[in-house]
Amino acid sequence: MSFGRRQSPHKLTPIVKLDGTSRDFGLDRSESLNMAKDQLSGLPLYIEPLDPSMYNIDGFCTGYAARRHNRQGIATAASLDFRTRFFDAVGDPSESSTFTFENPTHGHVVTLLMPHTRPERLALLSALSEYFCLHDDGEDGIGLEVTAERKLARRELLSDLLHQLSRVNVRQAQNILQSLASYAKAAQMQGTLHFENIEAYIKFRFTDFGAEFLLACTMFGAERAVVDPFVQVAYRAMALINDYYSFDVENASMKTSAHTANGVGLLMELNDLSVGSAKEALRLLATRYDRMFLTMKLQLLALGNVPPKVEELLEAVESQIVGKAIWSSTALRYSLSHRRDTNL
Repeated sequence: MSFGRRQSPHKLTPIVKLDGTSRDFGLDRSESLNMAKDQLSGLPLYIEPLDPSMYNIDGFCTGYAARRHNRQGIATAASLDFRTRFFDAVGDPSESSTFTFENPTHGHVVTLLMPHTRPERLALLSALSEYFCLHDDGEDGIGLEVTAERKLARRELLSDLLHQLSRVNVRQAQNILQSLASYAKAAQMQGTLHFENIEAYIKFRFTDFGAEFLLACTMFGAERAVVDPFVQVAYRAMALINDYYSFDVENASMKTSAHTANGVGLLMELNDLSVGSAKEALRLLATRYDRMFLTMKLQLLALGNVPPKVEELLEAVESQIVGKAIWSSTALRYSLSHRRDTNL
């Protein structure tokens, strides 16, 4: 699993449009405001740096520059609005619970993983992220029963989002659609694969945890090929960080739902380890990847003459790794104390 768990939906009146305008949060879409930068940090005014004292992420991402989009209200409103429309169309899992983007401590998942998102696109990407979370819950066996009617409703909702995105960038919309297809295929294989070693699992997890979806939201076109060696390392770190924080909830969910692949469980099985020992082994492996990415990035920048676009993309990937760790460390999605499922 990647981002979310189910929560009984609230019937909300839409307060944000997916084109980024908002009557409640006063979003000014003027170019001058959105592109203005802080004189000290050099960051756009909608990005706020996070001091390491603000979070505890178990030794992950040491030396990383953590950032967060400061338009929390726009992201939250868009996600809640889409969640309501999703359950209105697909059905209300009244006996279940959903946790998708929620994190009262550190903020909306998109604001942490994609802080560089232009404000006028934040609502749309937040709605797409919500779709991915709910799609994830449906694919991995813990959501509503998948029927032909519900599949059609899902497709119509996604089609509407991608239509809006295609008006901004057709290629990005196509890439997101393709990433969801790849993810669904990988999710359907959960519980049927046997991994001989952790390396084979990590290769599978690259797709299964939603890496292609994040990539499609972040970059498109020729630039991906340029930074791909960095992405391969970075997203392996992200996948393992995801597993580290999600294991406890997923392990509890095994009582009532389909098998979910997780690196902690695999290490327990392969090496006859306890939960604590397996989590520590996975943590060390994840930190090896996150340090490798940062080293590669710093070495490249030290050479000089790095194209600005490449530097921007590497900063975006760095934000995704540390943002994933910060969000996952306190997300309601991965907190057993906040789970409302009576069967757990």
